[in-house]
Amino acid sequence: MIMKMNHDGIIPISCDACRTKIMEKHYIMVGAKTRLHYKCLRCSSCQCSLSTAQTCYEKMEKIFCKNCYLIIWSKTKCQRCQRGISNTDLVMQAHNCYYHVECFACYSCGIHLKKGQRFGVKDQKVYCELHYKQIRLPANSPINDTNNNIGTREKLDRRYSMPSLSQHFNVKDEPCRSLSPLITQTPFPQQKQQHQQQQQLIL
Repeated sequence: MIMKMNHDGIIPISCDACRTKIMEKHYIMVGAKTRLHYKCLRCSSCQCSLSTAQTCYEKMEKIFCKNCYLIIWSKTKCQRCQRGISNTDLVMQAHNCYYHVECFACYSCGIHLKKGQRFGVKDQKVYCELHYKQIRLPANSPINDTNNNIGTREKLDRRYSMPSLSQHFNVKDEPCRSLSPLITQTPFPQQKQQHQQQQQLIL
């Protein structure tokens, strides 16, 4: 897609979208043949107007807004929303799956998981610590029995903190490598040393 000057004063140039003559000084050229008014520039997928958009994308001589381009053409997609991930998005990674920061939430309760929080992954779904324990245990397990006293719960919590669950629970909540170190480290300077010592947090 390029911007061209309208120098053609002999043969009128028509917009391929609205079919009216282009009288403006500049117009949009898409591919080898398509000419458009600025106001007629739209996403070929969702048809939203791109006349005031700061960015748009061209693929196979078609114009896309950012959202549609990522959904259709991005190779890396968010495991939660299935939308594409661009190289400017903040993402979280767990078990070789990528998530938008806003999509990195417990599948059961919807709570957003932040850096330093423990979580589990089952069937490519992210769970907070509480709900991960619940789905890993049988339905008749004492941890799901509301009649058990607190002492029993604490004992079970300690029992399920043993290394035997390490294969089911892994913490890897750092943004992907495309992010700058400033973004990944600056908000959490006090937790950096603790995080390095606890790379494998076990439930």
